[in-house]
Amino acid sequence: MHPINARGSIWMENELQIKELVRFCTAAHFDKLNLAISQTKLMKFLYKATTEISDDNPLKNSIPFYWYIHGPYSEPLLKITKQLLQENILKRDGKRYIASKTRLCEHDIHLEEIRNALIKILNSSAAVSANTVIDELYAHEAPYGFYISYKSRFCAILHNYFHDKDSRFKHKQLENMLHTTIGELPNKPLFSRFKYAYLDFIDIMLQILKEDLSEDNKRHLENVTWKLFETFAKGVRILHHDSYFEDRIDGWKTQFEDSINEMEQNIDQLHGLSKRLGSKSTNLMDFQSLMNKILNLKSKDELVMVSFLPPKNDAELNYGKIDAALFKKMNDDEFEALLKKFENSHNAIIHHSTKKAMASTTYRLLAT
Repeated sequence: MHPINARGSIWMENELQIKELVRFCTAAHFDKLNLAISQTKLMKFLYKATTEISDDNPLKNSIPFYWYIHGPYSEPLLKITKQLLQENILKRDGKRYIASKTRLCEHDIHLEEIRNALIKILNSSAAVSANTVIDELYAHEAPYGFYISYKSRFCAILHNYFHDKDSRFKHKQLENMLHTTIGELPNKPLFSRFKYAYLDFIDIMLQILKEDLSEDNKRHLENVTWKLFETFAKGVRILHHDSYFEDRIDGWKTQFEDSINEMEQNIDQLHGLSKRLGSKSTNLMDFQSLMNKILNLKSKDELVMVSFLPPKNDAELNYGKIDAALFKKMNDDEFEALLKKFENSHNAIIHHSTKKAMASTTYRLLAT
């Protein structure tokens, strides 16, 4: 699926045919499996079917989608489903749907093509779970591998690691898996801040997983892990949506930024948890305290260099690295003013001299 494409441009013109597609897919699923269809499967089957028909079929671009938490998602399609329920064409079976066998309109060549695609999909997916359907869709259609490497694999394995005393998964496997996910994230400026927070999440998560955790801590970690994925998905829908949703982008961007803020605060809490569990490798500090530490080292002539991440794109500051050649020319007020430019950084590394040798300490800065 290409970012910001033309799906949904002829939504209203084909509303009756779309209703018939929903009815047909629901009825065909029951005929094939003797099972009512879930909302998840219905949406994913219709999305997949529209990707497999010819480009000149007007139904190909008639249902607008955006990529979100569970893959392609369409509120207009949900609206159609609710209308069909009100019209008694669909009926609820618990949280699933069953459908009338009566066609809402004749099947012309365009409907026949997508109907045949749906039948093929139903045949290949017979007797598999909704999760399998979603995983297969991720494998072939997802814009980023993070859907599989993080959501389908890491989150599921983490749950097994926490709750199955006979789990075959070990800490090293979780570590390798998390590092693999980094390469599956969007290589887009929109995700720069997310990536820095995510790298910090990996580091602190792997420290905590070495500890003996209470059930409450395990549930908290799983919740933070899932919230992180939801943040990722909020960014993806900004990049991969149909033109039908273009007027929502400003609101989505605000939600994404708010979610990153929450993600950073959650990571701060994980650092606090790590300290309470006895980890000595966690250095969590507010920016003012960090400045005081840096200024104190400078006054004792022990400061060698301080680096801030993510780096600021400022050539005069050597991309976030302030070394002695620069700060020794400044008085304390000038140096403090310079440091304040980095107040929104996520991490800081202080390089300083001791009586024996050089030392470096990394600090996680509290989110502001």
